[in-house]
Parts: sequence; C-alpha cells; structure tokens
Amino acid sequence: MAKYVTVILIYLLSTGIAHGQDSKIIDSLVHELPGQKEDTVKAHLLYELGNSYFSFNNDSALYWLVRSLQLSQDLEYNEGIRKSLKKIGRTHEENGNFKEALTFYKRLLAFMEADTSNLEAAYLYTDIGTVY
Repeated sequence: MAKYVTVILIYLLSTGIAHGQDSKIIDSLVHELPGQKEDTVKAHLLYELGNSYFSFNNDSALYWLVRSLQLSQDLEYNEGIRKSLKKIGRTHEENGNFKEALTFYKRLLAFMEADTSNLEAAYLYTDIGTVY
C-alpha cells in the first residue's frame, strides 16, 4: 500500500513540477512576443506557446496554434503551416473532437502531398488511422 501511495505522490509532484516549468517557458515566450516583427520567428514563437500549453490547457494551445497557422500562411512559411496544422489536429484529438482533428489532418495531408516527402505523409496516415 505504501508503495502505491509513494508512486502516486511522485507522479503528482512531477506533474506539478512540469507544469511549473511550462509556466516559466510560457512567461518567457509571451515576453518575447510584443517586439517581434510579423515573420517566421514570430510564427515559431506562437507555435511554441501553443505547444507549451498542449499538456495542460488545450483551449489556450488552440488559441496560439491557430495564430501560428494564420501567420505562417500569410508568410507562406511551409514548415510553420505543417507544424501548426499537425499540432492543431493533435490538440483536437486529445480533446476528443475527432471530426475536427480529422479536418486538420486532411488539410495537412493535402498540403504535404503538394509540398514534402512521402515519409511525412506516411506518419500522418498513422495519425488519421488513430482517429478512426
């Protein structure tokens, strides 16, 4: 019994520490945003903010990821578009919004088939299969 309590306590403490580390990362990323030009660096910062929120606040993750996607599309920044579409799909999947997840995965698939290697598309087919 004591072993189980110890394991649970370690888990709770480690998730709290991880959340605290995420908070510090988020604070530093938010601090960087105001002075940024509308460029790929800012798109990457927005993506990293969304990615940082992913593990504990999916609504905030979606907010930042959608902003990253919009800026990446405006800049025609393909890497930012790919990463944002995939993470938005994963976030919807984590929330149980499988229809939305599939919508973003299909958008990403269409984008990747026109732009990148078949290996990335193969990984995406795995994500789509998981949703089904």
